[in-house]
Amino acid sequence: MEHKLRVIIKLEIDHASATVQITGCLTPQGCKALLPLIIRAQGLSGSLAVQIDLSHARHIDAEALHSLEAYSLTGTVAADPQLRITMPAHLPTCPALKHSLDVL
Repeated sequence: MEHKLRVIIKLEIDHASATVQITGCLTPQGCKALLPLIIRAQGLSGSLAVQIDLSHARHIDAEALHSLEAYSLTGTVAADPQLRITMPAHLPTCPALKHSLDVL
């Protein structure tokens, strides 16, 4: 199964925020592609709050999540508390991996 990163960036000027919503698979490779988009959202939003919404992601790789969390702590706006990550209580498992485990 090919992992596809799907990203929607929503700018809400009235609410002074931007949301980077992930609906596809967040893998380490996808995280590398996501970081420039987050930086772009931060630039577009100026001083607005930026939320990274992983709650609708199809699959979240733990390594990618750690990279994203590390960026939120040490990235370009590390001291900016307006960068938040929203994620599900449990990381969604890759559907391809889940299917292969069910076959066993």
